[in-house]
Amino acid sequence: MIDFRNIAYLRQGNARQQQAYALLTEHAVMETLQPFDPILVGSIPLNVGTETSDIDIICCWQTKSEFVDAVFRAFGTIENFSITDKNTDEGCIVRCQLTLHGVDIEIFGSSVPSDQQNAYKRMLAKYEIIERNGEDFRQAVVNLKQKGVKTGEAIRMLLENSKEYLDEP
Repeated sequence: MIDFRNIAYLRQGNARQQQAYALLTEHAVMETLQPFDPILVGSIPLNVGTETSDIDIICCWQTKSEFVDAVFRAFGTIENFSITDKNTDEGCIVRCQLTLHGVDIEIFGSSVPSDQQNAYKRMLAKYEIIERNGEDFRQAVVNLKQKGVKTGEAIRMLLENSKEYLDEP
């Protein structure tokens, strides 16, 4: 199992993962967010990212205003920076968007611990499915994503068509 809490695994990954690693380390994004327990989530850690996949990072804040201030100080002058918040089932979520070297980054902050947030739990579930079904399955997910299908939907579509899924009770 990959330690998704440490982005070092990206260094040995595919080209998109290595690009994400270089971008995040060059701009000290994870270090800047360290007080907020950042975890990279989404298609890039799952090795199903495409050339247009954005970088998604989840964080946990104790005080919303401290998180907003820290993100604004660190990234407020970067291209396409915006910050919004909304109430969800997980409480108030702060969403920061920016673009670094042509790559879109979204940083999500919540009062829910990072490893208990739905985005992280869903990523772990998708990881297990992809690992269990092998390289051909992973590549089929990537192929669907290149056609504009979201990761979860691609996995669902492939499982619906697989014998393994149909044989489950």
